[in-house]
Amino acid sequence: MSRYHNNHNNSNNVRIIRGENARILCVADIRGQLSSLNQLAQQHEATHILHTGDFGFYDTSSLDRLTDKTLRHVVQYSPLIHTSSRSTSFNTHPNNDISNLRKAVQSSEINVISELQDFLDGKKQLQVPVFTVWGACEDVSVLEKFRTQEYKIPNLNIVDESASKLLSVGGLNIRLLGLGGAVVLHKLFDNGEGKGTIAGGQGTMWTTVLQIGELLHTADRVYSGSETRVLMTHHSPGREGLLSQLAHTIKADFTISAGLHFRYGSSYNDFSVSPSPAHFSQKLAASRINFMSIYDVVKPELSNLLTAPQTQLLNSVLSMVESMPKDDADLSTSIETTFKNTWNFNLPDSQFGTLILDVKDGRISEEMRSQGFNFSYRKGNESSREKQRTTSQAQISQESKENKPKQQSPPVQAPRPQAVQTAQTNSAPQKTEKTTASPVSKAPKAKNAAQPAANQLTVSAVQQVAAETPLPPPSSNTPALEQTVDNDSPATPGLWVSPCPSVDRAKELFPASTSATLKQTNAGRQYAYIFFSSVEDMSTALTTWERRDDKEGVLVKEMQLQGANKQQQGRPQRGGRGRGGSFRGRGRGRGAATLAE
Repeated sequence: MSRYHNNHNNSNNVRIIRGENARILCVADIRGQLSSLNQLAQQHEATHILHTGDFGFYDTSSLDRLTDKTLRHVVQYSPLIHTSSRSTSFNTHPNNDISNLRKAVQSSEINVISELQDFLDGKKQLQVPVFTVWGACEDVSVLEKFRTQEYKIPNLNIVDESASKLLSVGGLNIRLLGLGGAVVLHKLFDNGEGKGTIAGGQGTMWTTVLQIGELLHTADRVYSGSETRVLMTHHSPGREGLLSQLAHTIKADFTISAGLHFRYGSSYNDFSVSPSPAHFSQKLAASRINFMSIYDVVKPELSNLLTAPQTQLLNSVLSMVESMPKDDADLSTSIETTFKNTWNFNLPDSQFGTLILDVKDGRISEEMRSQGFNFSYRKGNESSREKQRTTSQAQISQESKENKPKQQSPPVQAPRPQAVQTAQTNSAPQKTEKTTASPVSKAPKAKNAAQPAANQLTVSAVQQVAAETPLPPPSSNTPALEQTVDNDSPATPGLWVSPCPSVDRAKELFPASTSATLKQTNAGRQYAYIFFSSVEDMSTALTTWERRDDKEGVLVKEMQLQGANKQQQGRPQRGGRGRGGSFRGRGRGRGAATLAE
């Protein structure tokens, strides 16, 4: 670590009086667009501005010190670059040559990294007092020049570990205490290119343990019980227990920090977002363990690097960390007080939202505003989905009409006596060949010739069943049948069974069956059509099944006879969903196999 920064200037503890009332605008991440502070102050009628990091502390010489990665990041999120120029002149894509990007930044008519140089040169001015800490993307060399008074901007006040500010407004004395930089635990003992307690390098900055130690000394030196204390940090205390403990140690009433580029701000105390003080204590205990584990590693080297003043700062931090709970059961009254009373504000980026603290008659009221999210895209997506759904339904309807097979003639049936007489009467005028109707027609040859003749139904039997037995109306819970025999073959009574992995399983479930057709759904579920020699055998088997107590999760449905009515002569209907399984009755199905005994 480098030498201790001795240029403390207690005169920076400025008392600013702005009458009885004050509107304090709190923003974060202006990213070099300093002129936006004047616009925001005018828009919100602000008398003061508090800023919590990523201010844009870059001058004209900073470009040479930025690494390629940092440069891409700064340019990518710079509000000073017009959208149309990002994909051309200021293309930050990793595939783009970084030298081209550097040339574009350097040759640009305006400083696209930060407007700070214009304010340093007096070309632009801040209209209201601005109080800021530095953030993660800043140039430590520029900050050092501000600390040595080489750089000055009217109305710009940097709140850091060595200099607090006091606002006497609205009947209150508001003490501003600040800690800049990103909190990265493994960098707490690294100063980088910093010459004092602050640290940074290559266009980025982070918090150090010496910085925290000096802030503890400053807060103790200027303490007054009549003041309202505000801790300004770039990193959120809600995400880092070390900062929560710091707020507790310096007796902060409020903390104001930058968010992770959120669209909404947040306002909370730990009591409102934690289930118990033990939960809050657990966060502090975890942070304590992490800090001490790093300190134990670097401790042997620190004795040779630190000066006496730096050792005092380190000891102050160690004392603070040692006072943190060791586990979630280690509670104290003071911790519980902070748990309930310290209020935290986490800010969105300045282009998305702001916080106003209205100070009047000794009371601090809050106004938080945000652009928020634009949810109108959901309505657009819903309209798009509805349009796609309507188009798909129209296409399916058109395809169904085009692909519907031509209606086939039903199998010849033996008409009832009345039907025969009517048919003869109606056909008398027509010239036809002389034929003699046989009382029993010869059955067409079945597709499966191996089926025993005794089990074959004659056409007359099927015709009689079809004529004398009315078919029930189709049910939404009953799967539609698939055609398992040729069009000229007689329909066979059967059952739909699921699951059914094999013919042996089908025979085991229904011994009276004559054959089975195995099927498989797209999801891999196996089912079967089990056939019987007669409707009576099928009905008896179904009744016996329904009386069983151990159905073993097997679902059984009765199938309609194929060719029994005209509804089944066309394309088979889609099946419904039964209890315990699903069925799609279209075509023969994937992996279908017709097996017979």
